[in-house]
Amino acid sequence: MAPPERAAPAPALYRTMLVPAFMAIITGAYAKRNFSVRTLVIVGAADPSGTLQGMGHHPGRGRNITTETLPGAGHFVDHRPGQTAARALRFFEEEHGRTTARG
Repeated sequence: MAPPERAAPAPALYRTMLVPAFMAIITGAYAKRNFSVRTLVIVGAADPSGTLQGMGHHPGRGRNITTETLPGAGHFVDHRPGQTAARALRFFEEEHGRTTARG
């Protein structure tokens, strides 16, 4: 993020997208919503906010959400691109197998 052309958009992204989404998550705005699309959430094992991964999961809710911890990763799991990509590919392969089996 050191080059100015990469760093300049970051504050706007955080202010307009990430902070409001995070606040909605921690205040429970999504707690009563079901995800219709299977979703993979990858959380770095060394990410202090990783302990928040269990928030909002209630019985009967979030059954389409899979949360996994990525060993050796912090907040930015893209710092472990090989591990992140491998897990994402497995997830998509598993989902493709489910879709194919259903017809």
